[in-house]
Amino acid sequence: MDRGQSGLITKASPALLREQDVSLSLIGFTSALALPWALKFLWAPLVASRGFETWIDRLPWLLAALLCANVVSATQDIATDGYAITQLRLEWRGHAGLCHEFVARPGMRWWLATIARYKFGDSLA
Repeated sequence: MDRGQSGLITKASPALLREQDVSLSLIGFTSALALPWALKFLWAPLVASRGFETWIDRLPWLLAALLCANVVSATQDIATDGYAITQLRLEWRGHAGLCHEFVARPGMRWWLATIARYKFGDSLA
């Protein structure tokens, strides 16, 4: 597994699934989630051998990969949010939406602004 992956797949998911009485055979199948990282050597030569001289030459590959990653990420977000909502009591579901909109989103914007300021300094102002 690549160093870029977190322990979510390898440590947290199996424990959380077992807590929900998911069968051990199905939990074992979750290790297949790491297959793209284990098998990336198969398409690495295709990407690496394109003769890229600058990062602009790599841009189409990067954009295509980002688009695919964002589609997968958005789908995962929909599934996760849907599951989380079903776990709340009906009377708390509206409060959860408010917390998400008024706490999580501004926090994310603040964090991104902090990173941008650290990276680019005051030149953004």
